[in-house]
Amino acid sequence: MSRRDYFSLTQNLQTMTRFFWKISLFFLAIGLFLLLLMGGRFFHSEALPESVRVILWILGGICLFLGVLFYLVSVRRIDAAFSKFKKITKDLESDLNLQREERKRLKSILDTMQEGVMVLGAEGDIAWFNPAVQKLFGLKAGDLGKAPVEVIRNADLQEIVERCRSGESIETREIRLLLGEQESFLRVQATPSAGPAESLGAVIVMYDITPLRRLERVRRDFVANVSHELKTPLTSIRGYVETLLDSPMANDAQTKNFLGIIEANAERLSQLVEDLLRLSEIESQQFVLRPEAFAVRDLFEETLQIHAALLKKKSMWIETKVEPAALELFADRLALMHILNNLVENSIKYGDAQSPILLSCRRDGAGVRFSVGDRGIGIAKPHLDRIFERFYRVDRSRSRQEGSTGLGLAIVKHLVQLFGGEIHVTSREGEGSVFEFFCPNLVK
Repeated sequence: MSRRDYFSLTQNLQTMTRFFWKISLFFLAIGLFLLLLMGGRFFHSEALPESVRVILWILGGICLFLGVLFYLVSVRRIDAAFSKFKKITKDLESDLNLQREERKRLKSILDTMQEGVMVLGAEGDIAWFNPAVQKLFGLKAGDLGKAPVEVIRNADLQEIVERCRSGESIETREIRLLLGEQESFLRVQATPSAGPAESLGAVIVMYDITPLRRLERVRRDFVANVSHELKTPLTSIRGYVETLLDSPMANDAQTKNFLGIIEANAERLSQLVEDLLRLSEIESQQFVLRPEAFAVRDLFEETLQIHAALLKKKSMWIETKVEPAALELFADRLALMHILNNLVENSIKYGDAQSPILLSCRRDGAGVRFSVGDRGIGIAKPHLDRIFERFYRVDRSRSRQEGSTGLGLAIVKHLVQLFGGEIHVTSREGEGSVFEFFCPNLVK
């Protein structure tokens, strides 16, 4: 029961009590008046007929009876009502205490959360925020009632607020803030608060991921620096091995075998370093897309030529299918070629010998959807969600045997996302895999 219902019940009970008491007093007053009248000299005079005196006696008795009756009824009803009222009061007090405890618990949780929580009113003003938001943005109590853009000057956050106020939920959005001279990164989730469309507020939850982004930057810089440092000695090793292989020393079978092993592993390390550098470049947003117009069929022909030797070695071949509507594309040709090369090379490594690789594309809205499929060992369902992670291998022993660095699919995923597209894989163990990705037409 709400507090309003409580006061309404109290007023109704008081009104009912007054009503019963008024009726009781009314009848008692009439009854007493008639009895006093009957005790007077006028009542016993010959002026009043006997029938009138009898009627007055009866009326007086009835009025007294009704007065007492209403009094007793009012007492009983009021007692019953007050008993019920006491129970309701007790229940209400218990509910209020429970609500107070829930409020205290909720406030304690919100105050100790590391995530920032901000509540906006129907007009888009700041209605409440927890200490995490206060610490993050340096807000004060005086900022309540202001628009978020007045105290947090960030276009991305303002866009989230406007979209949320229009009824749209923002699942996850990462924004970059400059607070003074300090750069911060936030992961933001926003949900419209319940209510009619004209009174929509919003609840915004903000996660400070600045330390995570700094660690990622340190990792990228470390990988890039180590890769650069490894590149020079590896080039020297490969050069000296090639020189030794061409020298008379290589005439000895055992020496030639050892040099071959060194060369193969140096080549593998060089490939790993190249992939690390490429992935680091893409992740650090230093990779710049250079879109151009080109024919998709020419891209497929070039892919076939690049892998002709590997295909011949495994007695495999590529079947291409290009829908007429998808003949032309405006995108970064070299980046797209790198994606296709990685996927085709992956299909050659894990596809069955003497089986085809299907390379196809079709128009899909404002872009082209590509597909690379093979008939091979396939990928078990538990591995599908992690297949695009760096260094993740389904079969580690086979990956090493095939010379895989474990970075090819990670590079593919990042390049596709850089295009503004998406990639996914469908596979069944023992039947093969199909990688499908979407490449939008970039604006000229």
